[in-house]
Amino acid sequence: MEEDLIKTLSPLVLAHIGGNVTLHPVNASESPSSEVTARACDFPIEDIKTLSPLVLAHIGDAYFHLYVRTRLLQVTHNITRLHDLSAQIVSAPAQAKTYHAIESSLTDEEREIFRRGRNAKSHAPRKATIAEYHASTGFEALLGDLFLRKNFARLEEICELAFKEALT
Repeated sequence: MEEDLIKTLSPLVLAHIGGNVTLHPVNASESPSSEVTARACDFPIEDIKTLSPLVLAHIGDAYFHLYVRTRLLQVTHNITRLHDLSAQIVSAPAQAKTYHAIESSLTDEEREIFRRGRNAKSHAPRKATIAEYHASTGFEALLGDLFLRKNFARLEEICELAFKEALT
């Protein structure tokens, strides 16, 4: 079923989402590129706490972009609309608003990861306030941490909450 949908997408839409709608295989051995996937996701768990929160945010940002672009395929296949909607949802102001809306559903450990990301030294872009940028960095750090820990169920749960919040 998913393969049939993928065949109907234009090359521009596929390029926009990276050409692959599988964000994380449930079982890496079932993926056609399981060896590559295993290597890409095989970061030692014990080393995650040693990573800079900005590194975690870098990973989380990439994951959230792909998640949003993939989810938006259920809304439209128009490449201009896909780009506009995804840019709006993954913007620092939208991510900051989203984080504050879902904060109460996070564990203490997840809030601590967010705090580390929020407090990391970074420079705000011109389209967001410093507070919005720092909050979005914390949100992305949380997503990056969950991804590297291979906690895909919780990662998807938080991304779905964030996606739905961004659309309201």
